[in-house]
Amino acid sequence: LQGQTIERKRVAADLHDSLGSTMSSLIYTVNAIDTNNLDNDEKNVYLHLKQMLDTAYNEIRLLSHNLLPEEFEKQGLAEALKHFIRKINQTKTIQFDLSIDPQLGRLSPQVEFELYSICLELINNILKHSKATQAQINLSAPALRGSDRAADRPNGELKLIVSDNGIGFFSNESDGKGIKNVKARVESLNGTWQVKNTENHGITNTISIPL
Repeated sequence: LQGQTIERKRVAADLHDSLGSTMSSLIYTVNAIDTNNLDNDEKNVYLHLKQMLDTAYNEIRLLSHNLLPEEFEKQGLAEALKHFIRKINQTKTIQFDLSIDPQLGRLSPQVEFELYSICLELINNILKHSKATQAQINLSAPALRGSDRAADRPNGELKLIVSDNGIGFFSNESDGKGIKNVKARVESLNGTWQVKNTENHGITNTISIPL
């Protein structure tokens, strides 16, 4: 876990400092172009290029932050997810609704790290492939209601439900790298992952983790 955390910090720093700086320089250079000397077709190309650069720069910043956000280290999984969803809802057309059981409290570092990584993979899959307009993330531990101490949780179960209203074509048996990552992380926590797939009515991912 410590090794993964250090590696994520390194990659996040590289993205922010190196690639982020390069993108900033490109944007500055493009903005310096005198559009008065361009014909209409050239102006359209210029505007399209500028828009793509701005989008790429914002996505690099978002990715750099999401690899291991400051909120995760200081405040844990819940606050990191809240911050992430706020940023996603500001920049993406899909609106995400996040619900976290207030009784959940802090979990072990490994569980929080793996769950955060799982959420990132599933959210990324929704953004790339679902064609959805709305998505929901629910994190709860029904068996633990009324208890907020880690010592009271030897037999509890945590449920992570990630769903959307998209086209509903998805399988957790895929050979894609992201899917393999989710499966490996769920298995590392001795959990289970079920996918309810309804064409044109979206997908529901249900992940259960023993605590």
